[in-house]
Amino acid sequence: MLKIMKKRIIAICDKMAEQGVKPTLERVRDELGSGSFSTINPILKQWKENQSANDIATSIDLPIEIAAIGEKATAMIWKAANDQCNNTIKTLKQETNQITEQANAERDEALHEIKRLESENEKLNAKNSQQETLIDELKIKSAFAEKADATIRELRAELEKSQTEKATLEGMLIVYKSIEPSK
Repeated sequence: MLKIMKKRIIAICDKMAEQGVKPTLERVRDELGSGSFSTINPILKQWKENQSANDIATSIDLPIEIAAIGEKATAMIWKAANDQCNNTIKTLKQETNQITEQANAERDEALHEIKRLESENEKLNAKNSQQETLIDELKIKSAFAEKADATIRELRAELEKSQTEKATLEGMLIVYKSIEPSK
């Protein structure tokens, strides 16, 4: 908010100066429409100091040799700053390239690992499918085995019953033979 106020005050002061009117606290406040003198005064003072510095700089006529030296010095400073910036940019590009290469290598390694894991996963899925098939076959065989066990138990029970009947019949035959008159 203070920055906006400062810009408005400076713009008002510049406008008054262009119109040949000396900016004062009251004139600036009237132009603003509101504002406190304690807010306007430091900004107005700063504007006046800047105007004085500009007036002094424009009123001094430098000799051509000194102006040329100033331009040459400015050019040298500019070149040094530009060279420094270019060196910084070059260094940053090299570092960026190294980081990019490292990131690409890590990405490639990760992609290779993903392919390896996918291949291993496919093998495991195939093995899992085979095991599921074997489990299904074993379930069928187990059902047949249970049925066979039940049948074997039934046959044993019938065999025992038959053996018991045979023993009974043999016993009866022996008794019958012993009772029967001889022929």
